[in-house]
Amino acid sequence: MIFQPEISCIRLGRVRPTTGEICMTRVRVLLLSTLASLTGCGMPAQPLAPTLKLPLAVKDLRASRSTNAVRLNWTMPSRTTDNTPLEGRVPVYVWRSTSDQRRDLVGDFSIEPGKPGEYSDVLPPEMQTGPQLSLTYAVELLNHAGHSVGLSNMAYSAAGAAPPAITNLTAKLVSDGVQLHWEPSATATGAVRIHRKLLDAPAAKSGSPQGSEQEPAVVSLLVAATDGKDSGAALDASAVFGRHYQYWLERVLAVHVGGHEVEIDSSPSNTVDVQTKDVFPPKPPQQVVAVATQGAVDLSWTANTEPDLAGYIVYRSDSGEKTERVSPAGAPLIAPAFRDTSAKAGHTYRYSVSAVDTSGNESPQSTEAEETVPQ
Repeated sequence: MIFQPEISCIRLGRVRPTTGEICMTRVRVLLLSTLASLTGCGMPAQPLAPTLKLPLAVKDLRASRSTNAVRLNWTMPSRTTDNTPLEGRVPVYVWRSTSDQRRDLVGDFSIEPGKPGEYSDVLPPEMQTGPQLSLTYAVELLNHAGHSVGLSNMAYSAAGAAPPAITNLTAKLVSDGVQLHWEPSATATGAVRIHRKLLDAPAAKSGSPQGSEQEPAVVSLLVAATDGKDSGAALDASAVFGRHYQYWLERVLAVHVGGHEVEIDSSPSNTVDVQTKDVFPPKPPQQVVAVATQGAVDLSWTANTEPDLAGYIVYRSDSGEKTERVSPAGAPLIAPAFRDTSAKAGHTYRYSVSAVDTSGNESPQSTEAEETVPQ
C-alpha cells in the first residue's frame, strides 16, 4: 500500500500543506504502515513454544541373568518426542523392582543417542542365594532438566541361587560329531547350553557337501537333561569336519516367577579346542552282486548314505591271485554299479567294493561276490 500525504491535503482545500499537517501526515503514514505490517501477507507466524527435548521411551529392553549379575540390553532412541534429533549424551536411570514392589535406582549414567545400551546389575549378596524371586527392570531416559516421558517396557529376571558351574570339560572327535564330557552334578537340574565358536575355517570347495563357508561364528545349542538329571555328556552332531572349534558350557535353570518364565545361567565352564580333521572312513558297501554276461561281469551294490561320500573302488581276484583294483584309477566310481569288460571267459572271479569319502578315507572292502564268466 502506497500513501500520498499531499493528495490528502488537497482534499482539504489547500495546495501546500503546513508544517503541522506534514507532521500529522507522517504520523498517520507510520500508523497505517504498522497496521499493514500486522494484517498483510507479510504477517509473522505465531511464536512457537520451546521444545522440552524429551527423549523417546525405550521399547526393547531385555534382561538375562548369568551367575550373580543381570545383564540389560536396549537400543537408545535418536530423536525426541517432538521428532527433533537428540543432542549430546542422554542421562539414563536403571530401576529394579522386587516382588514386594520396592523400586531401587541401581544405575545412573549417560549414553550417546542411537547407540546400543547395556548395563550389568550385580545383585547384592542377599539376592544371590535362596529361592528364586521375581525381579523387574526398567530404564528411564531424562532430558537436560531431569524430565522424562516415563519408563521403558518391563524386562524380567529372578533373584536367588544360580546353578553350579560345569567343571572338567573335555571334548573328543568321533565319527558322528564332537563328544563332550564333564563332571556330572548330583544336585544340578535343568538344561545345559553348549557354546561353539568357529576359530578358523577353510574356504568352501565348489560342490563340496562339507557344510558352508557361511557357518555362523558362534553357535549355541540347548541340551535338555535326561529325566531332570545331569548326565555329564552331550554330542554336538552339527559339527563339520575340517574346522577348528572352541567349546564352553553353562548350566541353565528355567524358573517361573511373577507370572513369567526366566532363565538363570551358571558361570561358564573351562574352554576346550577341537580340530575336526576327518579320519573316519565310510562303511563298507553292502549287498554286492556279480552277474556274468558274454565277455563281461556286471556288478551292483546298495548305495552308501554318508553325506561326505566321494564314490567307490572295485577290486577283483582271479583263482587265488592277489586282489587288485579293477575299476579305473584316479577318481572313484560315482554310481553303485560297474561293468568289468576285462573279465576272461572261463575264469572265476571274486569281487569286492570299498567306499571313499571326500577326505580320502577308504572303507574296508565289502564281502566278496564270486562269479564265473561262461565260455
